[in-house]
Amino acid sequence: YAAPGSVAPAPVRVFGPDRELTAVAISKSAYPATASASAVVLARGDEFADALAGGALAAAKDAPVLLTSPGPLDAATKSEIQRVLMPGGTVYLLGDTHALSDAVSSGVSSLGAVAVRLAGSDRFGTAVAIAAAVGNPSTVFEVDGTRFADALSAVPAAVFDHGVLLVTDGSKQATATAVYLSAHPG
Repeated sequence: YAAPGSVAPAPVRVFGPDRELTAVAISKSAYPATASASAVVLARGDEFADALAGGALAAAKDAPVLLTSPGPLDAATKSEIQRVLMPGGTVYLLGDTHALSDAVSSGVSSLGAVAVRLAGSDRFGTAVAIAAAVGNPSTVFEVDGTRFADALSAVPAAVFDHGVLLVTDGSKQATATAVYLSAHPG
């Protein structure tokens, strides 16, 4: 929006030739200074659920979200972690070793970063592990974890409300989600 008589700012497009490099470009745009983030949230780029649930963690930790293949650690992502992360910083690996392999974890550790894996037995349990790492959210958004459209709309609201995003198995609530919600009545 531009006030009458003023010039609207020109839009800036932040992108890369693939999803990993687009995430790197976004990180560089949001964190232009070297060693400016104390944490990085790392998710696989070929599946959406962990990265979307990780959006609230990224906001809580003031961290960029970077993407990689399940293994090994993407070279451009590794370089961006090295650039943006403060010495001794934490990289949150979202998902079990099927989501992000031990090779990814080793690649992160080789940078001197602390690798913290947040995982459940599936995407539903991983979302719960991410929510637990966020702490005590003010809001919980529960969205379909088998399709990404609802989650895309919910992530900004969860971040704005200092909330978390939990995922369901379509119309069926996952056991891990039910357990989390029963322990966090609101």
